[in-house]
Amino acid sequence: MSRTAVCLLCGLAILGSAGVAFGELVGHWKLDETVGTQIADSSGKNNNGTITAGKPTATVGVKDGALEFHGLGVSGGGGDMITIPHSASLDLKNAISIALWIRPDADDPEGKATTTAPMAKALSTASPTWSFQVRYGWNSNLKSFMAFTFNTTPRAWAFVDRKLTRYEWCHIACSFNGTTLTTYLNGLPTESTPMGAITSSPTPVLLGSDGWGCDWIGAIDDVRMYNNALTADEIAAICPPPRKAKNPNPANGAVGVQTPLLRWEAGYKAVMHEVYVGTTPELGATDLAAPRSPMTMCWYVPGLKPGVKYYWRVDEIEADLVTVNKGDVWSFTAQALTAYLPAPADGAADATLDQVLSWQAGQAATKHHVYFGTDLNAVTQGAAGVDKGLLTVTTFTPGPLDPVTTYYWRVDEVKVDNSVVPGAVWSFTTCQPVEDFESYTDKEGERIYETWLDGWTNSTCSTVGYVNAPFAERRIVHGGKQSMPLDYNNTKTPFYSEADREFAPAANWTTGGVDTLVLYVQGRVANTAAPVYIVLTDSSNKTATVTYPDMAPSRVPSWTQWQIPLADFTGVNAARIKKMSIGVGTRGATTGTAKGILYVDDIRLIKAKK
Repeated sequence: MSRTAVCLLCGLAILGSAGVAFGELVGHWKLDETVGTQIADSSGKNNNGTITAGKPTATVGVKDGALEFHGLGVSGGGGDMITIPHSASLDLKNAISIALWIRPDADDPEGKATTTAPMAKALSTASPTWSFQVRYGWNSNLKSFMAFTFNTTPRAWAFVDRKLTRYEWCHIACSFNGTTLTTYLNGLPTESTPMGAITSSPTPVLLGSDGWGCDWIGAIDDVRMYNNALTADEIAAICPPPRKAKNPNPANGAVGVQTPLLRWEAGYKAVMHEVYVGTTPELGATDLAAPRSPMTMCWYVPGLKPGVKYYWRVDEIEADLVTVNKGDVWSFTAQALTAYLPAPADGAADATLDQVLSWQAGQAATKHHVYFGTDLNAVTQGAAGVDKGLLTVTTFTPGPLDPVTTYYWRVDEVKVDNSVVPGAVWSFTTCQPVEDFESYTDKEGERIYETWLDGWTNSTCSTVGYVNAPFAERRIVHGGKQSMPLDYNNTKTPFYSEADREFAPAANWTTGGVDTLVLYVQGRVANTAAPVYIVLTDSSNKTATVTYPDMAPSRVPSWTQWQIPLADFTGVNAARIKKMSIGVGTRGATTGTAKGILYVDDIRLIKAKK
């Protein structure tokens, strides 16, 4: 289960579940507000807050709504902040527990420490107070990327021993019982450290900042404070830990596996484990390889067959021996005797013109004899004209390729005794490139927004590229070194966003028999879901729009391949394309709330028809 899924499950927990006795809730800020500056406290203690800096914006939370904070990072100041005035009920000295959901959006620059604080009791030089922060990019001497910090005497730090995932919700909590501070991530304890008494302090509680310039970048939801030390079971009731098996070894999707030893990390409350192994994802009773084992490992007795893809699942059994938490299905591929798993995949129709070929080595291979060309018979026979020689690496760069052309290739594996294991003949067809976003620079006249026009020119709600250089996106890319960031903010007229590129002269999108438009889009979890669409306009000004079937691409933080048959652009002459528009939202809308960033890369034409 992904961490995001774990967090969403946690959001379903109900405070006061049967069998759990919580301490007194002295502050509960749900952060469901969408307008105004007042932040309500639902604990009954009247510890209401006020937005005192910036303007946090409403977003979708784990539990109903949440607020998104736009801090400036390390000592930058000027971010968003909520101030909750000091009160007697918040002046906690003997015991305290804090629990909240956070979605960290801050970047993690390599080698740079970035500190942002989702919550704090305002620092004061007059008396020790408590605060906690989330940090990124710490050096190797520190064991964590998140810490609860209490300014007691001596000062106490309790670390969470893993880095948080950008744009993913997680639940963090701490509990202090008067002597020990314990931290939790997604309902599970991570570290305990000795801690001295907390000194009384009149300073306010802050959300979104520590008051000293370390402003939170991301979202916060459902913040809770208690006047006692919650137990592990009580924390787990707020955010139930995952009860499924996790962290498989071999890793999910692993290739080249040789040893049939399967291992995993037990789910919460599991005491026994049942392991299923098979060659299809539909694992049933006949695939049960280890019934009710107390060990978190399994030796697959039948062994692995070379080149076979295996699927496996671990069901976790709790102490009552009745409750079974069915696991996720994982997979791995055993190492083959021949070269296998070619990239591009056999039969691929969208290979690039600078395609690098790669494969997985067969068992005991020391060298690889490559054959490559456009003649199937020549490659099959290993003719001299397609013989590319012996390689010691599992990659081959054929050089510039022709568009919309089918190529064939084969890799024979050579073992240490010079015996040869012939490989299968694979094929792929190249694409017709439209836009890979690699040509843009930060120089005037070569910037991405000077070719792909945005709201500054087309009067929509879009912004192409970043405000400051580098203007193109250089970290989130599908291929090459750059992609196009498209910022959409459809909260104002005309309530949709577009990026437009014109072709002069008109482009012929039928050359070589291509029939399908392909592009890659990626969203963010932090985005508001919205439709993504493409508009084509031909030289006769005929237009047609195709919208993605659902809103997933706007919020999925991985690349979505979108294939659109050109025939779907009804009435448009594909041989005379004058303009292409990539949009987010709905043309003609009269209102809107969607905003976020969409990334676009590798727009191509392919020959998809069989």
